[in-house]
Amino acid sequence: MHRSHTLVLLSALPAVIASFAVLTLGEVGRGTWLIHLLAISLAGIVVIIGSYSISKTRASFPPITIIALALLSIASPLLYDSTAPNRWAHFGPISLYMTPMVIPSFLVALSVCVRESAEKEIIAFVATITVAALLAAQPDASQVLALLMGLTTAITYSRPLRSALILGTVALIALWTFFQPDPLEPIPYVEGVFALAFNHSMFAGVSVAAGAIVLIAGLFTYSLSGPFWLAGVATYYSGLFVCSVAGLTPAPLIGYGAGPLFGYALMAVVSLWVAKRKLPYKSARMG
Repeated sequence: MHRSHTLVLLSALPAVIASFAVLTLGEVGRGTWLIHLLAISLAGIVVIIGSYSISKTRASFPPITIIALALLSIASPLLYDSTAPNRWAHFGPISLYMTPMVIPSFLVALSVCVRESAEKEIIAFVATITVAALLAAQPDASQVLALLMGLTTAITYSRPLRSALILGTVALIALWTFFQPDPLEPIPYVEGVFALAFNHSMFAGVSVAAGAIVLIAGLFTYSLSGPFWLAGVATYYSGLFVCSVAGLTPAPLIGYGAGPLFGYALMAVVSLWVAKRKLPYKSARMG
C-alpha cells in the first residue's frame, strides 16, 4: 500500500471515532447505530477492494471520466419529483446524499487536470461551474461554498486569469444559493455535532473538534510531501466543518450519514490510483 494512501486512511480515524461519541450523546436508537456501523463497514470494503483492484490494474488514472461520473451523480437527485431539497438519490428503500460521495474524488481529478494540460483544465473548469449550478438547483449552499474553498487550493497551478474567472463564477453561484430558502431543520447528531458535544461538556466538545482538526491537518500535511491533490480535498472538508458549526450541513465522517463515509473511501482509492501514476508533484505549468 502506498504511504500516502495509509496516511489518508489514518487521518480519518479520529473523526470516525468521534462519530461514536456523537451518536452516544445524541441517544440514537439501535437502528441508527446499525446503519452507521454498516456504512463504516461498507466504506472499509470499498477501500480494500478498490485498493486491491488499483494495485493490479495497468490502466492509467482517468480524470475526465471521474469528473463525468461526479457530474452525473450530483445531477441524479434532481431527477426525482420532490418539493423538498433534492439532495438524495433513492435506491429502493435506501437514500444516499450524493454530493459528499463524489466531490472529494472530483477535486482530486480536478487537481490532476490542472497539472496535465490546458485542454483538460478547461474541461474541468466547465464541469466545476456545472457542478456548482447543479448544487444551487438542489439547493445546497454549504456544498457550493465548500466546493469554492476546495477550488482555491486545487487550482493553485492554474493560469491566473482562468483561476480568477472560475473562482469568481463559483463565488457568485454560492452567494445566490445562500439566498435560497432551506426548509431542512438541523439534526443534532448530523448537522449539529459540535453544538451537541460542547453542550454536553468541554471535554466532549474538544474531543469531537479534534477529530475534524486531525482530518484536515493530516490531509494538508500529506499534500505538502507529494500528493498535491489532497490539498483541495482538505480545504473542501474545512468548508463543510465551518458550515456544520453553524448547523447548515452534516459534519463529514463525524456526523451520522453514509454519503460522506463512502465519499472518503472512494477518494482514498482514487488518491491511490493517482499516486500510482507518479505524477510530477513539484512541477507546474506557468504562463
